[in-house]
Amino acid sequence: TATGGQTETQEYFGELFAPLFSRDMNVPLMDMLEFNGSVRRVEAKNKDINNLGNGTNKSTAWEVGGRWAPVRDVTFRGSYTKAIRSPSLVELYTPEIGSFVMANDPCDQRFVGAGLVPSVRRANCIAAGINPNTFLSNAVNATIPILTSGNPDLKPEESKSYTVGVVLQPRWVDRMALTVDYFHINIENRISPLSLTQVLGACYDSPSFPNTPACSDNLFRRDANGQITFGRTTSLNAANSLFEAVEGHLSWGVGVADAVRYSHLNLNKGDADLGDLNFSLTLLRTLKNDLQVLDEQPSNPVGTFTQPKWKGTFDVTYNKGNLRLFWRTLYQSSPVWLSTDGSSYVVNLGPGQEPTPATSANIINVDLRPYWMHNASIQYTLFDKTSIQFSVNNVFNTMPSVLNRADAAYYTSDMIGRYYTLRIRQQF
Repeated sequence: TATGGQTETQEYFGELFAPLFSRDMNVPLMDMLEFNGSVRRVEAKNKDINNLGNGTNKSTAWEVGGRWAPVRDVTFRGSYTKAIRSPSLVELYTPEIGSFVMANDPCDQRFVGAGLVPSVRRANCIAAGINPNTFLSNAVNATIPILTSGNPDLKPEESKSYTVGVVLQPRWVDRMALTVDYFHINIENRISPLSLTQVLGACYDSPSFPNTPACSDNLFRRDANGQITFGRTTSLNAANSLFEAVEGHLSWGVGVADAVRYSHLNLNKGDADLGDLNFSLTLLRTLKNDLQVLDEQPSNPVGTFTQPKWKGTFDVTYNKGNLRLFWRTLYQSSPVWLSTDGSSYVVNLGPGQEPTPATSANIINVDLRPYWMHNASIQYTLFDKTSIQFSVNNVFNTMPSVLNRADAAYYTSDMIGRYYTLRIRQQF
């Protein structure tokens, strides 16, 4: 069946910038004060290939913020934002695609004790005519037919966020700046593709069973014996997320000749141009990254390899004339390795030691080693528009440890080891 769609939008936008105080006004504790705001009105109408629409989604996004510098060396800044993200045409109008999947049936005797409130799940299964004490679902061990498609009834995602921060630029240290910012981002009605297991859980874990949308016959069906015979997966406005983090950035630049004078070394260089050194350090501390889909237990992957608690980048750049030297160090804090009883993972591998399988009945938390990566490059501009650059990635040929590989706590490029690239760039 042919499928497709289009989105027609009308948008109205306005912004305001108001400088209230400045340094030349000589007002105490008001070296600078400014306010800014913006608003955007969006009216979007989605139509399928038959030019049939599902109404007009009307949303308003806005932001207010400001900066205040009591003295020239310190600036405080902050903002509050309400934003939206409209569903894409792919999320709205993906055609139906057939496949076969397995699913964890919440009424199966092996899963009825799970869920946020197991007693609610059990009561709903009984109300559906299924005995969860004896029922074994075929969907757990054998595939069933499903259809996957877009959802033309999706609504825009909405987020509310605020940031507060400070900028330090001490006048007694040339070319130095330090910034620290806190981020808080809450997204509601987040568009999330749902698996059949999630649809089933949302139905039987709901206090309003069977009147919740997740229990619709359009999403799954059972036969007279309670076995699932059909399922449908799609995207719904079914998730909420919360992200909190603190980010700091320090930058400092200095002329090499100035650094020599500061160090009181007498190299007889006078005022010679010895080039510039620039240092840059960025650190991100992730506090929360919660994601809750429907009524599932919220997930918080902070501390894993893909969502480390600490993440940092340190750059050193030297420039002199046509020459540029660059060094970058990447850092991620130790991820926590989560394993459960019966896994084949090992918990200790040392010189002369035999692999020890994880046999504890409790969850095993093992800190893997921190991630460090060092890259370097040298670039020289031959002519005004021609440059040549030689790079060395993974300078120290660092390879993931056995445990990091077992937990997939590494990037694909890390397995290559040290490698080199040569690039010649010509601008016209």
